[in-house]
Amino acid sequence: MKLTICLTLLGVGALSLLNTARAEGPPQTLPDGPEKPLLVAMCSGCHPAEAVLGHQNPPKYWDKEIEHMIDRGAKGKPEDFEKIAAYLKRNFAYVPGTVNLPDGPGKAELIEVCSKCHNPDIVVTRDGQEGLRTQWASTIERMIRKGAKGTDKQYDLIEDYLTANFDFIPVPSYLPEGPGKKVLEKECGGCHGVALFLGRHESRDAWGRTIENMIGRGARVTPADMELMADYLTKFYGPDNLIR
Repeated sequence: MKLTICLTLLGVGALSLLNTARAEGPPQTLPDGPEKPLLVAMCSGCHPAEAVLGHQNPPKYWDKEIEHMIDRGAKGKPEDFEKIAAYLKRNFAYVPGTVNLPDGPGKAELIEVCSKCHNPDIVVTRDGQEGLRTQWASTIERMIRKGAKGTDKQYDLIEDYLTANFDFIPVPSYLPEGPGKKVLEKECGGCHGVALFLGRHESRDAWGRTIENMIGRGARVTPADMELMADYLTKFYGPDNLIR
């Protein structure tokens, strides 16, 4: 179950960034429970189990998420996956109308524009993404294509509000320190985690092609960040490096 939950991705190292809205929504740490050791053991092979922090989703979403992770190679007994699903549904469930949206510029615009189609507190699900500004912009653009009615000023305020209150929370990755680490965690952690790099030793050209492939799949990486990422991966995960 590689829990994309990776849904990339959000961790213990960023708990201090969780604001009141998050505290009133999803837990700030992994809650205790009989299934917690299973979650940590089965998910940590691909990404930190803390990746679920900052997320709330409907129960059916967690079922689909686990199925998706099994399809991608997660190993475990059926009864163990059922226990993990029960843990997630109990502790990270989204119940419409129960989220207290934080006050701030853009809140009124969010309620006015979004309430015409759905409960505005659905933003706690993060639209299945990790809360980057570019991702919220894409969400707003999609809503406009679906018929959302608002002004450019309202959309700008909504984007600012969502980015400020439901933004990216970095996942602890345990990668070695160095220039490019934060960029790598932010750009890669939101989709699949960074454990995929472990054990790989590629040339800089090969890492560059990997990054280009991710961009082709929707990763939003600037040319400057691409260079930083390629440099970092080559330094620590190059053909002559011994990091495993």
